[in-house]
This record gives sequence, C-alpha cells and structure tokens, in this order.
Amino acid sequence: MKKFSMKTTSIIIALVLALSVLSGCGASSDKGETGTAATTAAGTTVKATESKAEPSKLDTSKTVELKIFAIADAPRNQKLADTYFVELNKKLMEKLNCTVKFTYASGNDYQNNYQLVMASGEKYDLIHSGSWLNYTTNAIKGAFMPLDKLIPVYCPDVNTMVDQARWNGVKVKGQIFGIPTLKKSYVEPSFMYREDLRLKYKTPEITSLDSIEAYLQAIKDNEPSLLPSDDYQSQVYGTSFIYTTKYQIVDSSNDRHSNFVMDPKNPRKVLSTIETPEYKEYMKLMKKWADKGFWPKSVLSNIEWGVFSVMNGKAAASFNAQMLNYAWHAVQLEKDHPDWKIGYFLYSDLNPDSVVTGQNATSNMASVTRTAENPERALMLVNLIQTDEELWNFVTYGTEGVNFKLTDGKIDTSDIDTTVDGFNYFPASLFDNAKFFKPNFDQWPRYGEYESKLKARTRDNMLAGYVFDVSAIEAEYTAVNQVRIEYGFPLQAGLVNDVDKAYGDFVKRSKDVGLEKCRAEVERQLNEFFDATGQDKQ
Repeated sequence: MKKFSMKTTSIIIALVLALSVLSGCGASSDKGETGTAATTAAGTTVKATESKAEPSKLDTSKTVELKIFAIADAPRNQKLADTYFVELNKKLMEKLNCTVKFTYASGNDYQNNYQLVMASGEKYDLIHSGSWLNYTTNAIKGAFMPLDKLIPVYCPDVNTMVDQARWNGVKVKGQIFGIPTLKKSYVEPSFMYREDLRLKYKTPEITSLDSIEAYLQAIKDNEPSLLPSDDYQSQVYGTSFIYTTKYQIVDSSNDRHSNFVMDPKNPRKVLSTIETPEYKEYMKLMKKWADKGFWPKSVLSNIEWGVFSVMNGKAAASFNAQMLNYAWHAVQLEKDHPDWKIGYFLYSDLNPDSVVTGQNATSNMASVTRTAENPERALMLVNLIQTDEELWNFVTYGTEGVNFKLTDGKIDTSDIDTTVDGFNYFPASLFDNAKFFKPNFDQWPRYGEYESKLKARTRDNMLAGYVFDVSAIEAEYTAVNQVRIEYGFPLQAGLVNDVDKAYGDFVKRSKDVGLEKCRAEVERQLNEFFDATGQDKQ
C-alpha cells in the first residue's frame, strides 16, 4: 500500500525493465539436483527439488545460512537487533542447524525494490510474497520455485494445518508457489484523523465524505503548521474510491493500480474501472479537494506514508490507514501525546453495498525464489516456527523483558519506549498464526467495536481462489498500466485543469493501447473460473 518515488518517466522505464528481465526468470535452478520441471505460461521452466526422504530422517547435518527478503522497515534500534539475532541464530542452530540473514525492503519505494529483486535472480531462500506483491505474475514468470512436492516433505505440519481451500487459493496454473500464513484476519482501509482537532473545531462526526471534507477544511483554515493530509501519489483515490461503490476489483489487490471491476450482483460482466459512471464523478471530488489544498501539490512525487505523517505531527489525517492492523497507532500516539486522540472511519460505511471480504489466502505469504540455495531448510524453518510456540513468540514479539512483558497473558509494552525498544527486527507477518497470537495489554479501547463491525459486514469472497493470468495480454496490460500512471495518476490526485478533458484523454489513450482487449480477456478468465467453481451462484 505504499509507493514508488520516482518521476513518471523513470517509473515506466523501471517497470518495463523489470518486466523484460522477469520474462527470463524461468531458467532452471543451477543447483544441479534431480527434480521436476514446471513449465510456465511463457514456456520457461523452474526446477523443483524433489526428495523422497521421510520427515523424521531429513538431513540437517550441513550448517546453512538462510537468506530472507522481507517487506519491513529496518530495525529502529540496531544494537538491540544485533543482540536479538545472536540469540535467534543460537536457537536456530540448536533446532535446525541454520542461521538467518535478513534483507529489509523498507520505505515507500518497496514495490520497485521488490520487483528489481525479482528481476535480478538474487538467491533468497525465503521471500515475502502475496497478492499485494504481484504474486501471480511473479509465479507465472518463474520467479518462485514450485513447492507442491517439497511442502509435504519439508513442511509437513503446515501442510496439514492449511486447509485445502487455502492451498487451492494460492495455486497458479495448478501449482503452489507460496505458503499462506495460519491467520485469517480482517483488514479494511480507513480514514485516520485527529479526533481532538475535530472536537476542537466542532466539525461533524466523521460519517461521510462531506464530513471528511469539513474536517480537512477546518485544519486548512486553522492549523497552518499542519498539512490536512499527506498521502503519496493518488492514494486518496486508491484507498477510498472502491468503497463508495458496489464493485469488486478483479485484476489487482491494490486499488490504485486496478483496471477492472465487476458488480457482485452481475459478476460475469467485467467493467473497466475508469468507464464506470462513479469513477468520473469521483475525479471531480478529487479535483475539488486538491484545489482546496487538502494535500500538497507535490503529491505525485511525495514519498511519505500518510500514517507516519500523522504520527510525527506533520499531517492531521491519512486516507491510507487500515483497521484492524493500524489500531495500535492510536494507542501509541495517545501515549506519546496525551492531548491527542485518534479516530478511524471505515470506508465501507460509505455504501451499504460496498464489498467487504476476508483476506484471501494470497494476502500474505512466504515463497522460495527459483535460485534459492537452501529451499528445503527454508521450508523446514517455516514448519519449525509454526509449530514451536516458544520460538514463534520470540520471532513475533521479541525478547521478554526487553521488548515486552506478559501481563495476564497479554503483550504489555507500557513500560518501554517503543520508538527505541519496540520490536521490529523480525518480519513476523511471514509466520502469522492465530493459534499462538496474544492480544495487546493496552489494546485500543474501540478495537473490539471495529472488529465486531467488520466480522458482521464481511462476506464470503466469490473470487477466493481466482488468479488473474496476465500472460496472454502482457504487452497490452503493461501499456494500460503505463497510461494509468501517466494520465490517470494526475487525474486521480486532482492535479488537472479540466477534469472532463483529462478524463477523456485518459480513456482514449487507454483504449488505444488495448484496454478493451484486456477487459475481454479478464472477463473470459473470470467466467472460466466461475464455470469451474460455481462461486458466482453462492
């Protein structure tokens, strides 16, 4: 949900380069081991190591270092992190005769960094993957190793703990390229704002786009040291638009990068997002808010994550928060600033027909790159962490007495300075597990209220297990995405002189490069999926 910070031209060049290099990522692993070769859509192959060993007789006699690439910010306290990894690696040596070494892809430019790693063929044994990281596209291009034959041998417990529906949900062209986590959660985009400032200026309770506008206007008029909001690029549109509508995205997990949607009441008809009547009207709202100065005119080159801007006192709101993931920010901010009070507004409150679904199996995963030197041990690590509660606690919460204490079985950080001693050294989201999860002692008081609301609102996702394969339209789809960056982002950020003209140019240019061909192919794949599963009739 973050961004790339380059100028538009540089972005396009980088994306084209990454895609072109990735198309050659299907070469067989150079490990020289016997195995099966999985053929991708492009006709390339990825070698999958096979083993007939029994789990109880797996060979761990060779000490290995597992290289892991994770989407996470670098440690806030490197000294504590170094001490932590010494202890972690000591535990892993005892249990699995291995150590781990992390590379962190932090900051708002993580998408570009990730794709460059995918294109480079760097040898990572485990790597963050998921729908938000173009899992399907990378799998088809051969960036990941197929795991179907490896998981039962080297990850046997997780193999049985993940239900078949979730395994089916992560398959790409019939093969598994990533291990989903063992925690199903509710994640809903939301508007994060300073409730203390809303009360101070007596603006209406945040319940609608109009009340959001009133709040931002009050900040603009009365708080010259604060930006009303500070989200990057066209993220205001990207996080909020789809929830004002009845539609569900069918080609991307990232709203800002989606091109096609469907109406759940008529799911077999795919629509171009920009040709829905709601889209153009929303562009007029974006233009209105941009003209009012609700975000900087430099927004398209902005590298800030708006949530951080709220937390560091730079901005009064962010359109790019999530519930329930970011509820802890309210606790932290009110701890650091006792006179502040944080509020959240769920965008799904905007429209009773907006689609709210539980996270897909592909939402957060661990994959093995095709060039991994130790895929078997990497899978054994996943299995170990997911079955060893003491180790899971250590990689999820850190060191007891340093990063937290247990109070009534809850994670208590009230006695530490989380900006210095807070645990962020190990990207534990790779190993989320509901069985071992412990609530926070100082959980936001309204957490339960929002959790209940989301549970009640969430419906089964009729697209669960649906995988969009771009290979048949790769050139056109890439071109459509480039047009969206060049023409769509300025429009979506409200930085155009004439909405009607800019919108017309955007639609025309998109159609010129193949928008309709892409729409027809997405619709064909979606109907093929519904024919096979019948999920559109549930």
